[in-house]
Amino acid sequence: MAQSALSMDVLFALAVAAIVLEAGRLLVALTRPTPRYDLEGGRFPPIDSADYFDRLAAVLDAPASACREFEPLYGGERFYGQALEDIARARSSIHLTAYIYTPGKVATRFTQAMAERARAGVEVRVLLDAFGSLTTRKKDLDELIRAGGRVEWYHPLRWHTWPRINNRTHLEVLVVDGEVGLVGGPGIADYWLEPGGTRTGAAWRDSMFRITGDAVAGLQAAFAENWLEADGRLLAGDAYFPPAEEPGRSPTLVVNTSPTRGGSARARMLFQLLIHVARERIEVTTPYFLPDAAARRELVRAIRERGVEVRILVPGRHSVPFFTRRCSRRRYGELLEAGARIYEYQPAMMHAKTLVVDGCWAVVGSTNFDPRSFGINDELNVAVLDRTVAKQLHEHFELDLQTSEAIDYEHWRRRPPWERATELFSAIFERQQ
Repeated sequence: MAQSALSMDVLFALAVAAIVLEAGRLLVALTRPTPRYDLEGGRFPPIDSADYFDRLAAVLDAPASACREFEPLYGGERFYGQALEDIARARSSIHLTAYIYTPGKVATRFTQAMAERARAGVEVRVLLDAFGSLTTRKKDLDELIRAGGRVEWYHPLRWHTWPRINNRTHLEVLVVDGEVGLVGGPGIADYWLEPGGTRTGAAWRDSMFRITGDAVAGLQAAFAENWLEADGRLLAGDAYFPPAEEPGRSPTLVVNTSPTRGGSARARMLFQLLIHVARERIEVTTPYFLPDAAARRELVRAIRERGVEVRILVPGRHSVPFFTRRCSRRRYGELLEAGARIYEYQPAMMHAKTLVVDGCWAVVGSTNFDPRSFGINDELNVAVLDRTVAKQLHEHFELDLQTSEAIDYEHWRRRPPWERATELFSAIFERQQ
């Protein structure tokens, strides 16, 4: 009996120690400082030059590549339709990684399409984030698995994944035959397609980008890295990385981010480097806008010291979680006072993630302008140095502004006390949003 009581005491002590340890880890995650990202080393080459492209490639450790085709796809009908067409044409492999894969009509269409290709002998691998796709079970993908497809979850709750459980894969990437890649913000869920499925009563506004050329290898590499963590096998053969028939004409960097223990990330470096050298215009579209102190300083400096026009497009009142919106609006003042213009998109949830700088650089991908994307998640961005591509994104930015509401600094400054109070409370969890 005494031995049993001693064992219980030991177990209780171990449980308390584990709780204290995890509470400490959470406190560090919520409060640790972010890198300053101050740039040193003197001047930079012109932003639209080959020298600057090479500089970015070196600093970001991102191999120089190129897009042969770069096609923006706006709206669920367009990007889901194109993705399903590309899947139907697959000859050798289909690799899909998604943060969100939610049971419903859209997920069923994708599962059936991939199962059909698997039955035809195509290798199909699907990697889902265990948290973002929490409502999805293997039985929801039974048809694909029975057809020979393979499905894995990224960082499910296991004893050996516990230390990195907060690190999620936020990639939304489809690679077909190693030759065609789709990348952007949408996951696989009905609310990107059907009005009425959200609080706003409208389908989410989002975009994907279809690319060909040797830049697709960067998307495949990002999938392969996450697949290795989940499945234990490394995809590296010719079947997955075929030589591009034509390398492409648009200089491209595929920036694959997996944060270091210090909290730095290549995606965050990319944004800082482009903002730092902007001379004319910066256009940011993001569903979650929580810029850290270094990003705010850089944006304010661009406006005040170089006369850069800064415009930021974010979701409206009924589109994002309450506390996330409070954190975001808390940061408006410093930028509005400096001269930035901030717009809130009204018709639906704005979920697109793009950055256009000086009409020559276009950045698309999975990264939100927030601490979680910049310091916790695995993310993927495609940065293209091409004025035609940048113009396409700029024109759609202008179109979205037509149904957006501009935020006035004086109106923001006079927001009610209860709103300010909730902003301060929300700030406690800012690092995790």
